[in-house]
Order: sequence, then C-alpha cells, then structure tokens
Amino acid sequence: MINKKELGILLTIVTLDLITKILANNYLPFGQQVNVIGNKLSLYLTYNQGSTGEQASFLLQAQKDKNIAIILICINGLSLLTYLLIIRKLNLGTIYKVIIGIILYVALTNVAEIIKPILTQYNITSWAASVMGKVTGLIIYGVLFYFTKDKLARLSVILILACGFGNLLSHFYRPFLVIDFIYIDGLYELLRIGVFNFADLSFDVGIVGLMVFLLIWAFRKLTGSTSGK
Repeated sequence: MINKKELGILLTIVTLDLITKILANNYLPFGQQVNVIGNKLSLYLTYNQGSTGEQASFLLQAQKDKNIAIILICINGLSLLTYLLIIRKLNLGTIYKVIIGIILYVALTNVAEIIKPILTQYNITSWAASVMGKVTGLIIYGVLFYFTKDKLARLSVILILACGFGNLLSHFYRPFLVIDFIYIDGLYELLRIGVFNFADLSFDVGIVGLMVFLLIWAFRKLTGSTSGK
C-alpha cells in the first residue's frame, strides 16, 4: 500500500501540475513564445489535441487510425495484465506460463485485427482514446507499484502515476485537453519532447528512475551470480 510520504509526493505533483496548467491557460498568450532564459527555455501555451504525446505518436505513426490503435493496445494490455495476475497464483512451471502467455498474445493480436474494421464504424475521438490510454496506464503502473518493494522503484512509479493523474484530470476542465506550456530548445530533436508540462516532466524523471533501478537490479543479479560460482 502507499505510505504517507509517497501519497504526499503524488498529491504535491498533481496539485502543482493542476495549478500551473490553469495559470498558463489563463495568463499566457496562446501560440506565442515567451522567453524565460533567452530562447533556450520558453513558455509556449498550446493544447495537445491528439490522443498521445509526441513520443507515443511517433511510435504509432504507421497506424492509419491512432485512436483505434490506442483502444486496441489498451484492451490487449489489460488482458495480458489480468493473465499475469491470475497465472502467478497457479501452480505451473515457468515455461508453461510463458507458452500460455505467448499463445494469449497471438490470440489477442488476431482478435484485434478482426474487430478493427468494426471499430472504424464508430467515431472514436482523440479525447476518448486519450482518456482510455491514461486510465490503462494508471491501472498497469498502479499494479506495478502495489507489487514493488524497492524504494527507488516505488518513487519512480509514483512520479509516473502523478503524470497519469495530472494529464488525465486535464480532460475534465477547460479546454478539456492536455495543456502544455514549457519548451526547451533542442529537446525535441534529442528526445522527441516538444512543448510539455510538469506532469510530463514527472513522467520523464520517473522513467529515468526505473531505468536506474533496473540497471542496479541487473548489476546485483550479475555480481551475485558471479560471486556464487
């Protein structure tokens, strides 16, 4: 379960993100660059009218309908998560769990291709796809947080969850889109990060934290197995 310190960090980031978005939306000129540190750090109010951020949009650029692709990815992701939660309690060998998982993934992929033409008959908006994506992300990272004991990993996931809640809330107050207003020159070319907000920054720091945790975990496993020989 989440402790008071972790809850405090989560609420602080979500609140800070909410306040800065409202202030930016009310006081910054839309679509006009306001330099803070030369042209390196600027404030630039814009709305993300797509269903994903810049990085995810880049990964989905081959998809004809990104909104449908996101819905199907969310359904498959939640299905696989449900499988993992169920299979972990079953008395099966690891190899059997992996094989069943692969079969399930292939089945879900084929089902997605079958229902994709059906979904094209409906007007799935970017708003709906974006909300679905963020809710799915919150569920997946929430489960990850629940089972994580390491302090660094838990803190990293808290930062990612804060991003999810912050940007999800943006869909429920004017302009009912994710508000972005921070721009750092050269960041798009480097990491495909254009204009962003504090929630996005929290996500990026959280991802870096998870990467560091995985590197430390892998190093400990490697040195532990080596020393045991």
